[in-house]
Amino acid sequence: TPWESDQDLEHEVLVSKDGKKGNYASIFRGTSKECCITDLAPNRQYHVKVLTFVRSLNLTGASSDIVSFTTNACEPDQPPPPKLITRSKVSIQLRWNAPNWNGAKVEYYILECDEGSKRVGQAGQFVIIYEGQTKQFNATKLTPATQYKFRVRAVNKIGQSKPSEIGSYLTQKSAPIPPDPPSVAKVTESSAHLVWTRRSGDNEFTLQMDSGDQGQGFQTVYNGSMVEHTVTGLRSETSYRFKLRAHNEMGAGQYSHIVDCTTRQANMEK
Repeated sequence: TPWESDQDLEHEVLVSKDGKKGNYASIFRGTSKECCITDLAPNRQYHVKVLTFVRSLNLTGASSDIVSFTTNACEPDQPPPPKLITRSKVSIQLRWNAPNWNGAKVEYYILECDEGSKRVGQAGQFVIIYEGQTKQFNATKLTPATQYKFRVRAVNKIGQSKPSEIGSYLTQKSAPIPPDPPSVAKVTESSAHLVWTRRSGDNEFTLQMDSGDQGQGFQTVYNGSMVEHTVTGLRSETSYRFKLRAHNEMGAGQYSHIVDCTTRQANMEK
């Protein structure tokens, strides 16, 4: 019994990406005589066949001949973000992995870096610091204790990939610069109370004293995280000299300028 029109015909389009004898997946079924196949991978061969059904008779026709095609190559996929290998106060060494080529071999990479910021989360303008075939680079001449942001692009004969997600890394801190000299807050005939200021990044302090006439030079009288210390057991009417240095995770800094202090006469109030 003949069907009345093409509306009685239904077509199913099946696609395989695993060879002509591979598994076929249905990507369209309907009365239209055309469809658009989307979400295909670049530079990949696909195979397509069509089945036709007579709906009124519940009949399935034989499969069409298989048609094969290969999609075009395109620019590489977005690379993963650069990873940290090692860092110092003035350098950051990075590496990254190759993305999918998408049918055209990666010819080189472009590594970009912002201008750096002392404030976490703040970024500067990105500039190119490396172009080449290797997948690692050592960025030098950086500023200590500064956050830098990096991203990488892959380039093939078709074009550039999207920039990777950003990798943010902080250069190591330097040892502290010399602090201000300690201040003498109180002096008695046998003691001196000294105070000083903690700066951002200062973890601990070393206070040294020179008694002068004993010929021993500067000796450590305090080491710790406090910002004050009382030196006891001093001789009356004697001059002493003090200096201070700060420590952070990178080590000890240089000493401050020297401050002089003379103890009181015995039995005299300040």
